[in-house]
Amino acid sequence: MIDVLVWNKYTRVVMQLAERLNISPEKALHLFYNSKVYALLLNKQYPLITLSDAYITDEIILEFQEFIPLYIQSTFQPLPFGLFCR
Repeated sequence: MIDVLVWNKYTRVVMQLAERLNISPEKALHLFYNSKVYALLLNKQYPLITLSDAYITDEIILEFQEFIPLYIQSTFQPLPFGLFCR
């Protein structure tokens, strides 16, 4: 049951990213899975999963703020692994 709720939350966040950045859901999903925020969502020590969808979406946008304009304009291609790991 919990897994279904978590996956629904992920879906809502990805769709919010797509809507707010005016990108395809596929690009939004790629941003989501390559974010530090997603890594924190997986970590049970952080209560990030309990925060609102809008807050999580904002955090992802802030994380990729400098890269988003270039990513939106590009054709969809996977980002190099570790590009955003600092």
